[in-house]
Amino acid sequence: MTALLATAVLSGCQAVPTDIQTIEHRVYKVNKDSQIQLVASDLAVELGIHGVEWHSSLRPWNYQTLRTRSISLDEQDKQAAFLVLFRDTGLLPYYDQKENRIVVEPFATNIKDTTRFEPAFNRASNQSTELRANALEQQLAHQSLQTFNIYRDETLRDTVNRWARVGSVPSIIWYINDEEQKKIVSRTMRADSELIATDALHAIDTFLSSVNSQNTGRSFNSQYDADNNALIIHGMGKSEPLEVFQIEQTDTKSNLTRLANAYQIRLVYEGDVYRVNQGFKTVITSNVQKTFDELLTQYPMTASYNESTRTVTIRPI
Repeated sequence: MTALLATAVLSGCQAVPTDIQTIEHRVYKVNKDSQIQLVASDLAVELGIHGVEWHSSLRPWNYQTLRTRSISLDEQDKQAAFLVLFRDTGLLPYYDQKENRIVVEPFATNIKDTTRFEPAFNRASNQSTELRANALEQQLAHQSLQTFNIYRDETLRDTVNRWARVGSVPSIIWYINDEEQKKIVSRTMRADSELIATDALHAIDTFLSSVNSQNTGRSFNSQYDADNNALIIHGMGKSEPLEVFQIEQTDTKSNLTRLANAYQIRLVYEGDVYRVNQGFKTVITSNVQKTFDELLTQYPMTASYNESTRTVTIRPI
């Protein structure tokens, strides 16, 4: 997220200023817990840098911002923005002017061309911050890594769908009802980039965490249903109990009866029966009324749930 600040420099004393110079100062805001590898790619776009390379010994997904920061974007000192971003990580991002790329190295790496970077060493931390638990680190050490591409002009939804297919997840269910969240998943990527992860589910989880850090108050979460080999992307709390439910190509009464059985409640069906022309997977939540309402939106029927009797009644509108 960038902001534009304007500063007016005045010349003259008591008189009305006749020479006003406007200085544009761009600021990039990074929220706490942002995935640094994704923010770095976005910073590269802002500064016209061709890309960001990570040393082969590093695991880019391990690094997150520890606090919210505002980063000044200086076209004359492109490395400065990355030094602020990588502060407290124990990593040194340096700008290869010839290749117009940022190269991220461990702090102890020997750099042949030291003159240009020596002033930066007092701004870089010499303490490495491990953001993953030791158990996870040991697990990742024995797994092969994969690169997941992010393409310019592809939507967030399409990116996640593509990664899910690569990861052999045949079904992905987007359970998004909030209008602002719908707009977010329809936004397009600003530049080509990549994300390194152990598998598709890990990549998607990391990607969504980065999206969440830039959209405070509207979190996206993912939940994998192993029984149905389906991935649910939803805008509810991480602890919300969700279950994949198959709508069959039968009729409304049959499907709603099965849904009531899934909730272990009684169904009173007083409306007409409508044919369901195509089956699909959906999501049921702990909110019984809301689930029935959502499934009936395309039919002239209403649902009324009585929690005390655990009965849901279906009537015509």
